[in-house]
Amino acid sequence: MKHVTVFFYGLFMDEALLRGQGLTPENARLAHIKGRDIRIGKRAYVVEDSGKTLWGVVFDLPQAQAEQLYSAPSVRDYRPEPVHAISRDGEEIEALCYNLPEGEPARENDEYLVKLIEVCRGAGIPDDYVERLTRL
Repeated sequence: MKHVTVFFYGLFMDEALLRGQGLTPENARLAHIKGRDIRIGKRAYVVEDSGKTLWGVVFDLPQAQAEQLYSAPSVRDYRPEPVHAISRDGEEIEALCYNLPEGEPARENDEYLVKLIEVCRGAGIPDDYVERLTRL
């Protein structure tokens, strides 16, 4: 069974949420991507921003499970793109990051943002990043 490494930056950073959907994430690592930032529309998505750093959690998943996860109606518009993440320990990680295509209209979702902040705190994302989320 082929596995892929996926960088998650939204609610899917929550390993219990993934397992609750029948997925088997492995090898969880905190990581960041330089030159990217998060935006909250209906859900989270990533934008280019040279002055920012996007934090998330990297998991290894069977490829079929990653495809299954992103076939759900609420996230089926997300597309995988290769990214270069760096773990908290300095390990360089080549991963896929699912993101909305450019030009997707933003919709504010305060409920999603509150849940995302909780997930970030639970995952051990750095406090300064979590504080930045509170100002979105």
